[in-house]
Amino acid sequence: MISQSGKKETGKAIGLFVLRMLIGWHLLYEDLVKLTDPGWSAAGFLQASQGPFAPLFRALAENAVLLPITDHLNQWDLTVVDALLIAGLFTRLGGHDLTVALLPERSTTGRAYL
Repeated sequence: MISQSGKKETGKAIGLFVLRMLIGWHLLYEDLVKLTDPGWSAAGFLQASQGPFAPLFRALAENAVLLPITDHLNQWDLTVVDALLIAGLFTRLGGHDLTVALLPERSTTGRAYL
């Protein structure tokens, strides 16, 4: 027979699992949309950057050679990391990767998401 505290811990674990699946699927879906849309580019996002890294992000957006590379890395990096996070693999490394990947987001909006 499972004790009350055991049931409570099992409930927490199931809740966290479901939450991870829902958030992970949302992020993965957005990344898959980026991959399948041939017209998607990070240029507008990078050009709108503000803050200390804005010159770097704007330079990436304006460089005809670096922008396609930036787009490609952004699409695949986030897709792979989100899939690994859903699977529960390399979560600490994935969290650090997402922190760096979302740095332009914070520079653009001035708000922290992590």
